[in-house]
Amino acid sequence: MTVVEKLIERNNELRNLLTVENKEYYEQILIYIRTKSFFHDDLDIEKVLLEILQDILEAQKNSEKAVDYFGDNPQKMLDNILSQLPKISFKKRIGLIGIVFAISSGFSLFSTLTSTQPSINFLSLFFNGMISFIFVELIFHLINQQTFKPYKNKKREYFFAFCISFIFIGLTFLSNHFGGIWLSLSVPPYTGLTITWLAILILTIWVISKRKKDYYHIIFSLAILNLIPTLLKIPYFNSLVDSTIHKIIFIVFVLLLIYGSQFYYLKKEQKK
Repeated sequence: MTVVEKLIERNNELRNLLTVENKEYYEQILIYIRTKSFFHDDLDIEKVLLEILQDILEAQKNSEKAVDYFGDNPQKMLDNILSQLPKISFKKRIGLIGIVFAISSGFSLFSTLTSTQPSINFLSLFFNGMISFIFVELIFHLINQQTFKPYKNKKREYFFAFCISFIFIGLTFLSNHFGGIWLSLSVPPYTGLTITWLAILILTIWVISKRKKDYYHIIFSLAILNLIPTLLKIPYFNSLVDSTIHKIIFIVFVLLLIYGSQFYYLKKEQKK
């Protein structure tokens, strides 16, 4: 377990000692800081969050509420704290952007390789990566801006979030549609599936070796999604889902497996 993971675990433990009101207030602080510290070092951020939590616990011992201790609008104080923290190096910033880019491009590649006519669309991979990074930045900004606002004042932000999501889906669709026209490489069906299964295997080995239990449900979902086109390549199975009703049952079953695993993971996280 890394130092950052230990700090997060300690934070989770201490947070349970807060009163309901103080916990709600602190979690707003937590969201505000984490959504505004994309280019800050994780260790510095977790140390700050733990210090703030300890301050609130100390105030709580003295029968003082967190809102009285830090005020109704702690944004200015939090911004001041963040401004004093050093930002990560340019190299690490590129690395973070690369991670978002790689995840988005990876899902796009996974989708095209498991389609009925598998291919590698290089332009789509590039555009989807860029679109995803901008989308993540905008969503983080919106979440950050509406953190301390009353619910009735958040409607505009929710509308903007909906619009951004709609635009994101539209741009991704256009990228996938037009990106396949140029710089597209066709891949034999079984080669595409072999690549995706190999990628899942490598990811599984990495997750197990690093003991990243939080990623188990992701691997499970990817395996299920990859299993569908694999099974459809088998003539016998293909005949089983030939009718419309069988296809619907199969799709519902797959969705239940995927969303069921996600729900189980979220419920498990809530109990921590």
